Amino acid sequence: MRRLCLLGILVAGTAAWAAELSIDFSTTPQGELPKGFRPLLAGEGSPGRWEVILAEVPPTLAPLSPKAPQTSVKPVLTQTVHDPTDERFPMLVYEGEEFTDFTLTARLRLLGGVQEQMAGMAFRLQDAQNFYVIRLSALGQNLRFYKVVQGTRGRPIGPSIPISTNTWHELKIECQGNQILCTLNGQLVMPALQDTSFARGRIAFWTKSDSLCQFAGVSVVYTPTTPLSVQMIEAALAKYPRVIDLRLYAPQTGSNTIRAVACKNPPDLGTPGGKAEVGAIRNADIYVGKGKQTVTVVMPVRDRNGEPAAAAQIVMDSFAGQTENNAIVRARPIVRLMETMLQSSQDPLR
Repeated sequence: MRRLCLLGILVAGTAAWAAELSIDFSTTPQGELPKGFRPLLAGEGSPGRWEVILAEVPPTLAPLSPKAPQTSVKPVLTQTVHDPTDERFPMLVYEGEEFTDFTLTARLRLLGGVQEQMAGMAFRLQDAQNFYVIRLSALGQNLRFYKVVQGTRGRPIGPSIPISTNTWHELKIECQGNQILCTLNGQLVMPALQDTSFARGRIAFWTKSDSLCQFAGVSVVYTPTTPLSVQMIEAALAKYPRVIDLRLYAPQTGSNTIRAVACKNPPDLGTPGGKAEVGAIRNADIYVGKGKQTVTVVMPVRDRNGEPAAAAQIVMDSFAGQTENNAIVRARPIVRLMETMLQSSQDPLR
């Protein structure tokens, strides 16, 4: 089994057709936001503040001996701004992967709250206005599934069920195609749901209003998918292998920032876009920068409506007599290849 540890997140290939993601907060200093995540607020009220703290957590498996410790101190995730605004839904989004078919397992504990005592997991999340969520309520003594589309919450689905406070609960969510299953503490708690609104998306920790809650022990077994942006880079490099460097920059969902969403060199992933990349996306500008041995061209990558959806940064060998015009001519076929893929695909650029 191959393992890669990055930013406190463990990714392990379990088979040719599956992978496993385990979210580990042990490398995050206390009081800080885990790397690889971003806060997101749905509804109204104050933005959430998410941080890692230490808490008593029981082992996932029952101890082999009655003398073994029943709990141990481990880093857990909590949201520390407890604004009582009713329609306030702070989320913390995992940015490393989007998921189609998956099994998500999370442990969570409700500690209190005056207005609400709710926590759960959002999944197949597109943005703050579009996602699924399954959450527990200690005040309502129930489990509910919601679909949020364009900011409008659909009717709640789920049973009345005892939800104790100060107890760790294990929530499991399985998505296969349009089917959604939910298990709580090892028990299937409602019939399979079917919905076709969202076929893929991100996962996020979710809470409501002034709820006090903690999260730990999160894992996702999933079918890997290759994002369209990565496919575009791979296709361009396969056809033009002499390109020295190639990056694709795009706006981030729910943010004004522009970052590298795919690149030839993996460490460059997530690099913020500079003035050239911002100008290419916002104004369709073209930039050419000449070095001693290389030339860099930044050009807009247009969608099927002809609007700049991304920016390609292309680094090529330079030569005697290299001009800005012929650098653009050399770069244009690479951009056209990526535009053809973007315009013919139904997948979002991510």
